[in-house]
Order: sequence, then C-alpha cells, then structure tokens
Amino acid sequence: MQRKKKVKILGLILLLIGIITQFAFQGKIIDMVASMFIGGGVGLLVGAWVGKKQETNN
Repeated sequence: MQRKKKVKILGLILLLIGIITQFAFQGKIIDMVASMFIGGGVGLLVGAWVGKKQETNN
C-alpha cells in the first residue's frame, strides 16, 4: 500500500513538471521532453489507480 502511494506522488510530480515545462519554455525538443513527462506522470497515476482497484476486488 505504501508503494502505491509513492507511485502516485511520483506520477503527480512528473505530471506537474511536464505541464510547467510545456508552458515555460519554447522549442521542439522541450515540447517532446515535456510530453514525455506528462505521459509518464499520467501512466503512473493511472497504473496506481488501476492496481488499487484490482486489489480491492480480490
């Protein structure tokens, strides 16, 4: 349970870094990096959420 909480926090941090980077800097490379941060953050948040749902169903 503690591990999922850490994954959610990491996902949220990556998501916030990606959003801030997207609007703070201009450039094609920066946009790609920001998109990777956003995608990774969303992936971690959704993965932790789905994992929690599967635990409660068992």
